[in-house]
Amino acid sequence: MLRRIFLWIALIFILLLVVQRTMLFPSLRTLFQPKAIAVDETPLLVNEIRNITQLMTIEAYNEVVVDSTRFPFGIPPRIFKNIPGNPLALFPTAQLVLIVRGKVVAGVDLKNFDKNKVQIQGDSLFIQLPRAVILDVITNPSDVETFVERGEWNEAAATILKSRARSRLVQQALAQGALQQADAKARQLVQALFKNAGYKEVIVTSAIHLTAPSGKQ
Repeated sequence: MLRRIFLWIALIFILLLVVQRTMLFPSLRTLFQPKAIAVDETPLLVNEIRNITQLMTIEAYNEVVVDSTRFPFGIPPRIFKNIPGNPLALFPTAQLVLIVRGKVVAGVDLKNFDKNKVQIQGDSLFIQLPRAVILDVITNPSDVETFVERGEWNEAAATILKSRARSRLVQQALAQGALQQADAKARQLVQALFKNAGYKEVIVTSAIHLTAPSGKQ
């Protein structure tokens, strides 16, 4: 009985060796070795990009002049053009002129970065960044100069005028190509960041500006 059992064990062992040689199963030596874990690096890269939140790349400094004129009784001057003489001279006209200096900050908002805009192929990385936007407009009280002030003006009127100045600062920055410069600078910074992280080839592009961007008021 024992002899028969030993014969069966020997037969099973020989069959295992034959199967191993024919490569139907992994070798006995590697059968129980731990397998390498494939890690998808994309979520890690996306989180790293999102953690940057805002990539402020361009600051445009400009100066604008804004004014507001209040005519007598709130009547616009064109009404008086056909009246002989100069009736406006009989009544005081209120005028407020401000010189406003400020800084417009442009860059890329990354807090909602799309994970589908990252592709990894071996040691190559492909990233498409969102297009640049106006991130902030900074005007300090010391940057506002009253050039002309005739008549009485309240704080609300001055605030409206300052808001108009901020809009003009944005318009000037856009006319100077602030968004295009911000796009280019963002691509350079992100490319350098991931090249330093060990990627041999890093290709960074920017989304296309399909419409005229609007500034942050």
